[in-house]
Amino acid sequence: MTPFILVISYILCIQCLLILYLAVPWRVPFRRTIVEKFTSSKNDLLNKIRFCYGVIQVFIALLLADNIRHLKYLNEQVDRVYKFPTSQEVITQTTKSLHKTQRDFYILIFTLYSGIVLYLLHLVVLRSGRYRKERNGLRETVARLEKENKTMNNYINKVTGEAYVPPKEEEPKDNKPKSTLLKKKD
Repeated sequence: MTPFILVISYILCIQCLLILYLAVPWRVPFRRTIVEKFTSSKNDLLNKIRFCYGVIQVFIALLLADNIRHLKYLNEQVDRVYKFPTSQEVITQTTKSLHKTQRDFYILIFTLYSGIVLYLLHLVVLRSGRYRKERNGLRETVARLEKENKTMNNYINKVTGEAYVPPKEEEPKDNKPKSTLLKKKD
């Protein structure tokens, strides 16, 4: 394995572990705490990590483009080796090089793919945190309004001596006449 592919394989393993950590459906201790720590840090830790991660992904994309170019070249080489009589050693070396390049291609493409999945999962976690804050704010508003409603009902009871019952809302009626005959068109 080349040194670049070895490092990228480690990056791929880390990405897969992070995807599992963010996406498992059961309760994982400290998941929300860790994600919120990164997102709400005072020194823009998240922006620094995103920038470095973006640079790494661009580098991986460039390696992928180079790998695709090298893969096309090796495919041509393998075709030439099999068309013309050559030694078995040349055939073995050429096909071995082709297989290594294909392996590198799959590692690079899956690393880019898992990077996109990880980014989208991070966005989902951030949105769920924002929605959780909105939900908690709405719960507080509903509790406050219910308390005000009880206070107003008590005030109306004291003033009028009767319990206040809000008027019933009428359901909208369909004014469209329903046809009893279905006409069949030819």
